[in-house]
Amino acid sequence: MSALPESTSIIVPSHPSTLSRYARAFALAICVGACAVMLCVPAHASLLPPAGPWPAPVPASTNPLIGSPYAVNGANATSDAVLRVWFLLGRRQSTISRPAGFTALLEGSLQGLPADRPINGAELTIVVQDEASPAWHAIAYTRTDTRGYFHIRLPAGSSRRVAVLYWPAVNAPAPVYSARVLELTTTRVWIAAHTKGRTVTFVGKITGGGPLPSPGLIVAIQVHNELGAWVTAVLTHATGAGRFHARYRFEPGVYAVRALVPEQTAWPYYAGTSNLRRIQPH
Repeated sequence: MSALPESTSIIVPSHPSTLSRYARAFALAICVGACAVMLCVPAHASLLPPAGPWPAPVPASTNPLIGSPYAVNGANATSDAVLRVWFLLGRRQSTISRPAGFTALLEGSLQGLPADRPINGAELTIVVQDEASPAWHAIAYTRTDTRGYFHIRLPAGSSRRVAVLYWPAVNAPAPVYSARVLELTTTRVWIAAHTKGRTVTFVGKITGGGPLPSPGLIVAIQVHNELGAWVTAVLTHATGAGRFHARYRFEPGVYAVRALVPEQTAWPYYAGTSNLRRIQPH
């Protein structure tokens, strides 16, 4: 996708109170429709390869016992086991959303059947599937405690599916699989606003996601209107260093504004919004 010219404007009513309720709704519909077309926001599924069947084939090299002096993996080791996994973000969750550059805490438990005996001291393999590698591959290892529980902080990365494998023995034909959980990574962006009369200058930066694709990323400066919707006042684009700026002339009043970075081609992150700023042009 090619970037739009800097400071390309979309018409937004500066004084919504001067319009009738129906006229305001019509103007908002036009604006939202224009934004959807111009920003070309794709579906979330476009950032990840197809999920495919599960369990999926994994390389034997993900077995941590290969090359080690141990024949079995942990106390009470058995292939008849239940491996549970979740993200911890305030509570247990199977899907989380994190800004780019942030880590995620993965937890779970490993218990043997039929008595739910904890398998302690077992080394587990963390595998992921992401845009860069549709094939499942190992990114980390962790070990269960005396209760059969484990936790590990995953390194920051792009959106990915995550699962945990338990190989009960060095000669096991296949591992025990956990369910898959989903980590969605959003674009991390901040914005500042400087007001001079009715003109507001916005500056900001996209951070935490690495170098931007050429020729940059589209950024929408949005205003929260009295209908409770976010509408785009002006479009700009961030350079390769992640910095952007834009100007917009408002009617006098108090406004809540933010920056939105939508999903875009060659950028492996979901849409992200900045902190809110309150401005008071006069």
